[in-house]
Amino acid sequence: MAKVLVVDDEKSIRITLREFLRNEGHEVHTAEDANKAIIMLDSEDFDVVVTDIILPRVTGVKLMETIRSASPDVQVIMITGEPTVDTASVAVRAGAFDYLPKPITKEMIVKCVANAAKVKNLLDVRHILEDDNRRYRENLEEMVKERTDKLRESELRYRTLFENSPVSFWEEDFSAVKAYIDSLREKGIYDFRTYFNENPEALRHCSTLVKILDVNQATLRLYKAKTKEELYKGLSSVVTPKSLEVFKEEIIELSEGKTTFNSEQEGRTLKDDLVHNEVFLSIVPGYEETWARVSLSDIDITERKRAEEEHTRLATAINQADELIVIMNSQGIIQYVNPAFQKISGFSSEEAVGKDARILESGKHPDSFYNDMWNAIEQGEVWKGRVVNKKKEGTFYTADLTISPVRDNTGKIINFVSVSRDVSQEVEMEKKLVQTQKMEAIGTLAGGIAHDFNNILCVITGYSQLGLQFFPDDEKLQKYFCVINDAGNRATDLVNQILAFSRKSETNLETLMVEPLIKEAIKFLRASLPTTIEISQNIQPDCGEIIADHTQIHQIIMNLCTNAGYAMKEEGGVLTIRLSDIEINQTNLPKPNMNIGDYVQLTVEDTGGGIPKETLERIFDPFYTTKPVGEGTGMGLSVVHGIVENYDGTITVESKTGEGSKFEVFFPVVKEDKISSEPETAVTLKGNENLLFVDDEEMLVQMEKEMADSLGYNVTVANSGWQALEIFESQTGKFDLVITDQTMPGMTGVELAREIWETTPKMPIILTTGFSHTVDEKQAMDLGFSDFFKKPLDRKILGKTIRKVLDRNK
Repeated sequence: MAKVLVVDDEKSIRITLREFLRNEGHEVHTAEDANKAIIMLDSEDFDVVVTDIILPRVTGVKLMETIRSASPDVQVIMITGEPTVDTASVAVRAGAFDYLPKPITKEMIVKCVANAAKVKNLLDVRHILEDDNRRYRENLEEMVKERTDKLRESELRYRTLFENSPVSFWEEDFSAVKAYIDSLREKGIYDFRTYFNENPEALRHCSTLVKILDVNQATLRLYKAKTKEELYKGLSSVVTPKSLEVFKEEIIELSEGKTTFNSEQEGRTLKDDLVHNEVFLSIVPGYEETWARVSLSDIDITERKRAEEEHTRLATAINQADELIVIMNSQGIIQYVNPAFQKISGFSSEEAVGKDARILESGKHPDSFYNDMWNAIEQGEVWKGRVVNKKKEGTFYTADLTISPVRDNTGKIINFVSVSRDVSQEVEMEKKLVQTQKMEAIGTLAGGIAHDFNNILCVITGYSQLGLQFFPDDEKLQKYFCVINDAGNRATDLVNQILAFSRKSETNLETLMVEPLIKEAIKFLRASLPTTIEISQNIQPDCGEIIADHTQIHQIIMNLCTNAGYAMKEEGGVLTIRLSDIEINQTNLPKPNMNIGDYVQLTVEDTGGGIPKETLERIFDPFYTTKPVGEGTGMGLSVVHGIVENYDGTITVESKTGEGSKFEVFFPVVKEDKISSEPETAVTLKGNENLLFVDDEEMLVQMEKEMADSLGYNVTVANSGWQALEIFESQTGKFDLVITDQTMPGMTGVELAREIWETTPKMPIILTTGFSHTVDEKQAMDLGFSDFFKKPLDRKILGKTIRKVLDRNK
């Protein structure tokens, strides 16, 4: 075991290293500074000195220089808490055996001291042998026999040490290499570095000239050879391109007259595994002219190199990571920040390091939030959560944050590592997505209500129309029925608004330009808005065409502009209307899940008082309004939202209190032929054919029967699909037309039609519905229905539709 001196001004480190090494059987002494260490070195012999680079008064490097001048064989291991390439370079140039960065693990120091002790031991052996040889030469004449015996004993001892040393030893013959170098000189070549750089094959040839004389058991283990003969074949079996570069430096220095060489090199085992070694080469005294005996030792530093590479990879990963990484001490003082932190927060490394981590606190969280966080991590827990932090310039960003404690070998928390990811954009997208999902849910609910409401309206408006028809001479009844009919029509309009909001209403779609509609709307607006409101327009000519309903687009423009005017009615301001083409791609999506492509963008902006945040999240909700009673129903923006979504478009709003509001509507540009509708042919209302009416609402089907009876038709009714099918099959050939509701329990209208067409393929069938998620007019016509209309039924529309279908099928 070795005698070790540990020098460090921190008592805890001295005690820790002393205990690590004593447990391995070493004799360990300590000193707190270089002066005390020098005194101890003057009075005692040490094999290894472990010293911090940074010491009070006299540095570790100066201490090593003193040790080198007094005891060059003592192996010095440098340690530091601030590992850099520069400090490592200084330590190596000063002659350090090795260089270890803090914190130092037990495995690191134990292995390093063991290797250093082995080298010291070998050097001691070498000195012993040199002393013995010198003594033997001085007493050669008097003690020939004794000298011979001792030489044998020394050789045996050397061979024993050589074979059993844990360090890899080689004995090599470089004489052929020397002869090759001399032949180059004879040719006038003296710049061997340039020569070998330009002739790499010459360098490889030179390496084959090295003759392996002997290797020890440690060499066999290191290079995974079973016998020495496997290595006697030459260096070619263990060299790599990198080790050839080291070999080049070896022969260059030897050619310059040097007798020793020290470097790190890469080697290859016979199993093709890479190893990293620290190489010590020297020409055996007496062979300086021929290089016939060269001694070489390899100290395996593979694990150290792997640790260094891992450290480099880790540092590179941290520096290049998108996540914000902050290392703090146990008091929360920042010790390191990565480039991503500097980019997002705006604080440079110089501005952040040394500051309390609380410089990031935004004030958006209560004190209890931060207290709980610090209590958790100080107790050794990993804390995870979402925080709002403040940037250097005062703005905020939202981050998903994880803070983990870092412990030393004793389990004490010495650092905290914070890893966070800026999720500000994701948070905004989540808010928009939640709003979109809420509107979808409300729309689904509205559509579901519409079906049952339409059935009720059907009865109300149907019987009011029958009353108007059958009691023409009763003035009071006529008045009552008119009021009922008007109320039913108003309710019908409300249902249509609900359906427009839920994107389920039927529309007269056509290909149109938005520009003329805006100009038409501006004329109405100018007449209705006060003179204190200026209208500014920026309409791009020849914008793309869209597929829409003319009336609905006009409704959108008027609604947005009227709302903008209402926001400025007290103070006045500027109403800005813009229209332009825009290409939407993944980088400028107004809303998540929006289709990319070409759009027409309509912008309506005002300079009014703005919309509060709590209101902004609800402005598209149906029946939500901030206007006084009598000034708005709350359906305007919800209907606009439904219309826009029905066109596969998108509407967005930006507003802050006191800064006005901006609504942007995106309509997809049409990429297909214009939609045209056939003009309706005038038809009469009455007839005498046999009709089968099907609806699950008893009041509704009776009203429909009376309405059709009043037109002269012979009507049979059924309250379910199964009942209608039974009637139809039992009276084969009787019916000229079937009119069926779509949404019925047991059997839908579509299913009933398919059953009828199985036996009577050409039977005309009209499909009606108050609302259906599963079928609309286009789908109904594609399925083979003769016509389609929505409830509530109007007597005139019902008569015209029945007559048109019957006449078409004659």
